[in-house]
Formats: sequence, structure tokens, C-alpha cells
Amino acid sequence: MFFEKTIISSFILVICALNLAGCSISGASANPSGITKPGVKSAEADTPIPVLSTPPAVATVPSEMAGCKTVYDVVFCVQEVTRTESETQVKLKILVESNMVSGSGNSFIFPDDERGLYPALLDEQGHSYSLKETADNYWAEFDNTERVYFQTLYFDVIPADLKKITVSLPMVTIDSPSQAKGFQLDLGVNPQPGQVLDLDVTITIDGQTLHFVKAEFEGDGVNSLRGTFYTDPLDLPDDIYSMTPLFIERERDVIFGSKWGMNGLPLRIFADLVIPSGKSSGSTQNTYISGALNLDVERITYWYRGPFEITIQIP
Repeated sequence: MFFEKTIISSFILVICALNLAGCSISGASANPSGITKPGVKSAEADTPIPVLSTPPAVATVPSEMAGCKTVYDVVFCVQEVTRTESETQVKLKILVESNMVSGSGNSFIFPDDERGLYPALLDEQGHSYSLKETADNYWAEFDNTERVYFQTLYFDVIPADLKKITVSLPMVTIDSPSQAKGFQLDLGVNPQPGQVLDLDVTITIDGQTLHFVKAEFEGDGVNSLRGTFYTDPLDLPDDIYSMTPLFIERERDVIFGSKWGMNGLPLRIFADLVIPSGKSSGSTQNTYISGALNLDVERITYWYRGPFEITIQIP
């Protein structure tokens, strides 16, 4: 499935006025040409997320209106419903505070495999119309003109006389910059492969307490030295499936990747502490990172559990 055990960084008042309360329907196909379904980054992937520059802000998120659903300051609106002979297309307009706010793996919307919930269309009688697995459902594209994201979901055909439908979104992921204060982790004077350090460092991110308790080092100590830092098991609210922060040491350009921060499990962050020659500014030999790291919380990705439902009238 699209959502595996692996990792995997707002504004409708105008929409509703211009698009019949945010919901219109047409008969023409709206299949986005030239866009292929992107791969999903594994939750166990070791590639750090690149740091982006701060963009100009977009419009302020308005209060929730008909045809829209607000999920933690991001507004999901049904922009258009299109019927064809083979499918029902639901185009969503996703309104964010800036284009630094995004989904994960190019999508805001995911299945909840653990609970067996998938994006679906529902009618008033409780019938469910499934997502078409062969379609390109998981792609949100930022529109630089409107300063919003668009994402289209492709469902099975619905009856022609259906007048009201509900779009059900089981899981929403939101990745955005963090405002958390920095903190310090000490690697010691000369960290070596096989070494284990006890830590006692506590920070708070968005109301969540992270207590780092241990660091482990592995590699050959010459060309590689991977440092992995562990927290106590996370105690997340029921509606948060995962909380995954990104940490960076700006002065020495050390970026920490993260394993998924799952409820009841330790958060693990990791980085290679040997920077090869040529990758460190002005360096002609390997650079070895040691001592105190002054880490900033650069971004944080939340996976919110729904289902989140948007009900609309079809003309």
C-alpha cells in the first residue's frame, strides 16, 4: 500500500464566491497530463530533508466554510467535482500559510492502513465509492499564482442522480517550519564506533516533550561515523499518528534525519559525523564532528488521524 511501515514540512472565502460556494461540477475530464505518481519516502529512509529558504507569506487562513475542512490551520476545500464515464474526480484546493507548508511525499492525504481506512466518497445512504488505485491520487502541486496547493482524487463512478456527497480523508499529513527553541547535544571529545553515551536532555516542541536519553555511534571511524540519538518513548495525543521533527546544526552544516516518531516508541534522530573532503567549506580532507552540537528544530511533520469529512451539494 501507499502507506507502509517506513518515512515516510489557507483561504476559501474567495473560492466559495467564485466557484458556487467552493463546489462546482462539470462533465469534462480534468486528468493532469505529464504528472506521474511520486514515490513515498520510507519512514526508515536515511536521507535528510533539504533545508529550504523562507518564502513570502500567503493569505491568512479564513474560518471554515461550506465545502471546506480545517485541519490544524490548513484548509481543505472541494474546488470541483467532475464526472466521466469511468470515474469521479474530486479536485481539492489546499490553503496554507506559506508554500513552506506542505504534505509528505508530495501529498497531504493518505490511507490509514492500520485501521483499514482509505479516502472515499460517501452518499447519504451510507454507500461508499472507493478510490481508484490505478489513478494518480497522491500528488499535491503548488500553484504559484494562487499560492495554494491542488490535489485531485479519483474515485469510482457515482450515480447520476446523487445530489450530496461526502469526501472522507482518513489521514492528513502536514509538514511545516517549527518555531521551537534550539538545544544542545554533547557528542563528547572524540566519539568512536561502538561507543554509547548516556544523555539527559529535554526539549519541548509544539507542546510535546522530548527527553533524549542515549547516543550510539557506528561506522569505521575514518570515513564514516553515524550518530543515533534516542528519546524516551513518545506520548502523543490519540489524533496524532506520527510526529517527526528535522534537526540541524547550522554552523557545521550537520542535518539529522529522523525515524518516524510513533506513539509509544522512542524518537530516533541520526547523522553522519564524518563529512567527506569537498563537502565541507574549504576542506581538502574529512571533517570529524565532535563536542557540543547546537541543534535547531528546522521542520516538523505531523500525521493526523481523521477521518476528516467534507460534505458538498452537487447542482
